[in-house]
Amino acid sequence: MTNIDKVLKYTIFCGIAALLFTPFIVANSLFFPYITGKAYFFRIIVEIIFFLWLILAVLNKEYRPKKSLILYGLIVFLVSIFVSNYFGANQTASFWSNFERMEGYVTLAHLFCLFLVAGSVLKGERQWAWIFNISIFASFVLALLALKQLLGSDEISRVDLTLGNPIYLAVYMLFHIFLSLFYLSRINYKRWFYYLYWAVIFVNTFILFKTGTRGAVLGLVGGLSLTALVVIFTHWGNKKIRSFAIGGLLVIVAATASFWFAKDTSFVRNNYALNRIASISLSEGTAQARLINWQIAWSGFKERPILGWGQNNYDLAFDKYYLPEMHGNEAWFDRTHNIVLDWLIAGGVLGLVFYLFILLSLVYLIWNKTSTFSRLDKSILSGLLAAYFFHNLFVFDHLVSYIFFFLILAYVHSTNSSDVKLFQFNSPKIITGSLIGLAILAIPVSAYFINYPSYTANRELVSAMRLVKKVSSPAGETYTYYHAEGLNENLNLFKHAISRNTFGNPEIRQRMAMSIETILNIKDDSANQVKSDFIKETISELQAQISETPGDSKITYLLGTFYALTGDLENAEKELLETIRISPNKQAIRIPLIRVYLQSGQNDKALALAKETYNLDTSKDDLWFEYIRAAAVTDKELFGEIIDEAVEQGDTEKVISFLKYNIEKQPDNVQVLISLSAFYNRIGDKEKALLILDEALLKFPNYQYQLLEMRQNVEAGQI
Repeated sequence: MTNIDKVLKYTIFCGIAALLFTPFIVANSLFFPYITGKAYFFRIIVEIIFFLWLILAVLNKEYRPKKSLILYGLIVFLVSIFVSNYFGANQTASFWSNFERMEGYVTLAHLFCLFLVAGSVLKGERQWAWIFNISIFASFVLALLALKQLLGSDEISRVDLTLGNPIYLAVYMLFHIFLSLFYLSRINYKRWFYYLYWAVIFVNTFILFKTGTRGAVLGLVGGLSLTALVVIFTHWGNKKIRSFAIGGLLVIVAATASFWFAKDTSFVRNNYALNRIASISLSEGTAQARLINWQIAWSGFKERPILGWGQNNYDLAFDKYYLPEMHGNEAWFDRTHNIVLDWLIAGGVLGLVFYLFILLSLVYLIWNKTSTFSRLDKSILSGLLAAYFFHNLFVFDHLVSYIFFFLILAYVHSTNSSDVKLFQFNSPKIITGSLIGLAILAIPVSAYFINYPSYTANRELVSAMRLVKKVSSPAGETYTYYHAEGLNENLNLFKHAISRNTFGNPEIRQRMAMSIETILNIKDDSANQVKSDFIKETISELQAQISETPGDSKITYLLGTFYALTGDLENAEKELLETIRISPNKQAIRIPLIRVYLQSGQNDKALALAKETYNLDTSKDDLWFEYIRAAAVTDKELFGEIIDEAVEQGDTEKVISFLKYNIEKQPDNVQVLISLSAFYNRIGDKEKALLILDEALLKFPNYQYQLLEMRQNVEAGQI
């Protein structure tokens, strides 16, 4: 190996090691700081080490890819997903994703590059042990920081730390619990770091439980149980190891049973994270939402069964096949929360089959007769894969979990792949030199074109969203414009960010529209012209987005509500009707149109739509409120019938909530207080009826005669 080879290899190793600290990155200067900063860091590091690896591979055959089922599976999977994305519903979203996720095909391609680099450069157990132990150390540091976060605040219900989401932190800890167990099993208990591994396992497990992520907790329990069972059956002749595995399995069973019996105790109930785990049930709200979401996903899959919708397009299928029972949960799901359905939606049957082929290839190579792994290694790796897969049946992958999954793929590939290299050519020096030159040039070029435009647009978006700031002075606290040029600068920043024409445009346009309420509430007559310009520009950009991504109900909904907010009820009606056409069963997008109809005096339309919306799922109280509000304005007889029906069904609290809502909305109307008092009297609660009338007497002395007469009648039982 030449000195150049050594420098390249060392640099690549350092790059891979740097990626292990991706979970620590939080870019507060960026939109979605927990996601985008990690993604840009990951992409740039991978691009650098990939092109350095290409140079190394050109110079030295030893570092060229080797054959393996995993490599073939990944190639076929990537080709399949590329085709699905190309023929999918929204190519931009499929290939580039968005700021909130930063995934798409670009991330898949980077992960494959990481696989190639790590699987070709890291050779032997010693080098892989360095990588995984650096990561184990990093996870321990992160777990200690999470402990500090927990000890420093009583308000944290689910710890997430630098990952921004408890689910993301949970699967990160899950990987490192098994990796720690993997290396723990390889060393003698007399070595000092044997106990360090135990400390990592204990602390990481504690933090995993404190994330309150039920899928990860069940995955951990199931994965460890599977590991113990496999160890028992594969080490039947080794009494010591078998006894240890049996003991571990008994501890897991005992701990699970103890937790189950203690699930109704105050200790568990008063701990939010533990209570989430204890309340696992198919009838529980989150579980019900998952099941309904899976039904929607299945309907979407049946429309495009072969190639799917393309990556990051589930929101379109979700809109189209939305089930009314889903109302009350998130209205804009972009993930199925199930790894099998995620790939069925993204890549159809072909995408899922090739994804599962990768997993099966991984298991096969772990247990292959020529594998370099011991039976104990195989048992632990099998438990890790089982835990990871089970976890993903209830959530979804993200960048951090992808990184460690692909590193596991590369590890098994590098230690079990064929010694036959795929590329054994000997090229002339001029070609070799040209290839090296191109690789060197590709590093800054790829970093710029793949990352810089969207990164800059993201930073400009953050600055554009900053409209006003609080200023303290001797006279007190006041608000002023964030930028020196006021709203003009905000408008120019939005326009400039959009002009970069990146995958972030849909989110930039959405945030532009969402800023308008704050802008309209700013009391500054000198800003009237820029406010008008803001409105016109926002409408133009939302219309442009609708042209680029037709069939996206979120954008038409946003434009419709934007029109309503600015008083253009005619156009608001038009866009909201289009939104309902795209997603006919989603009740949440109907409510603004009901209110637009009421505002514009189209009371009959409001009542008809409110009734139709309520009838989609009559179990939703908020939809009943919309229905009865419309009836109160439009049809007094129907209003009375709705009240009577609620009383007959024993839903008196629902009626009381509605009447109290009217009081909040009409504080200067004595009639709303009289209505609440009359209803209390109707259901036999004379005491509360009198209290409400006393409140009305204090608030409305001009109605004293009428209110006193009513009070006497209530006391006498005459009404």
